[in-house]
Amino acid sequence: MIRGMAGGMLFIIAAPGVLRPVSPLAQTPQEFQRLFGPAPDGAASVVAQRIIRQNFDESDCPLVVAAQRLGDGSIAAQCNNGERYRVTASIAMRCSAAAALGISGC
Repeated sequence: MIRGMAGGMLFIIAAPGVLRPVSPLAQTPQEFQRLFGPAPDGAASVVAQRIIRQNFDESDCPLVVAAQRLGDGSIAAQCNNGERYRVTASIAMRCSAAAALGISGC
């Protein structure tokens, strides 16, 4: 999986030849909910580890060592390598990358 920015939108290449845009301004409420809604039910650390692995390489977060569900249903996760992530329904955002873009509150 390859991630990149173009024209102000985040793009994910999920499979060879498939370019899928991901934007905080999803085109429909259903799409927004599917991407950025509350994280799935289950133990916060298990859910966070699964979604982080779906979005990043294992070396980016070898092991989730702490995870807490927040009021909006997302999960704040801490990895054993010091990286922090915010996890939603199907997206994991690396907090250091968000901070580099000027986004606070991860």
